[in-house]
Amino acid sequence: HLMNREKYRMKKTGVSRFERGDFKQLQEIRAQSRSLLPEFRIFIVQPGLSKGKLTDDQRELLASTELYLYETFGIMFRVIASA
Repeated sequence: HLMNREKYRMKKTGVSRFERGDFKQLQEIRAQSRSLLPEFRIFIVQPGLSKGKLTDDQRELLASTELYLYETFGIMFRVIASA
């Protein structure tokens, strides 16, 4: 799908959709995709959230979310907050 979108965009505007890499690199990734294992990570970024002012309910929610994602899907979960 990405390859078709890139071809259409280049034909229409002459400007690539890629900010990093190119069409050739996308083709290489596609060729390797059958042997690659995806790794997923979830990050919540909340600059207004203070680590020192988290309530017990917030801590419990974040901890249970982390546990669920890890035990169910093996996905790493991290929260990025203010100090």
